[in-house]
Amino acid sequence: MDKKGEIDYLSKIVQPDISVITPIFKDYKNGNISVEQSNILSFKNLKYSKYELDMYVKKNVRFRKGFLEFYNYINDMGIDFKIVSSGVDFYILSALISLGISIDNISIMSGNSTFDDQGIQIKYYDPLHNIIESDFKLTYTNTHRDQYSKIIYLGDSLTDLDSSLKADYVFATDKLNNYYAKNNLNYAKDFVHFEKIAGKAKKNNIFITNSKSNSPPRHIVTF
Repeated sequence: MDKKGEIDYLSKIVQPDISVITPIFKDYKNGNISVEQSNILSFKNLKYSKYELDMYVKKNVRFRKGFLEFYNYINDMGIDFKIVSSGVDFYILSALISLGISIDNISIMSGNSTFDDQGIQIKYYDPLHNIIESDFKLTYTNTHRDQYSKIIYLGDSLTDLDSSLKADYVFATDKLNNYYAKNNLNYAKDFVHFEKIAGKAKKNNIFITNSKSNSPPRHIVTF
């Protein structure tokens, strides 16, 4: 979900209080605050219970076609799959559970939420558990770059750009794909549905380890 999608999601929940969120989104679009800071500010006074939001997400979430099959394919290949998101844990977890995915078997790096009387408090932690408020995805991608021989990156928004540029293979869609196309970065593979990714990966031998790499022979798919 890109930032615009997240704002649309919030606006459906908090109507008529969208007036609080709109200025935050404008500050983000104008580059005055990071995407992480925009989430911290957007959620901090949102007074809904975790149960209410959980039910809302499970009722309304829509995945791109073939996501569950792709996830199962990655697991069958023995490839690490990690969700690295500037979004927030509670709705990511709710969405995955709605597909029947065990959250005990998937690695998720995102904003951490705490529900209290004031609203929902969001904090972002780097791999060393230091609080950060910007470059969350890039911080984890840099860590993964040191840990894995190959990074296969899936992204849809410009918040994915810096991280995707450090990956070995990129499957891009929406705004991220538009950026790659506009700037002639032709190693990005456009996708609309997840069911096409596995086929392209097999055709291009993406999951074959580069034997010349000095890194451990491990692959990771980040999303």
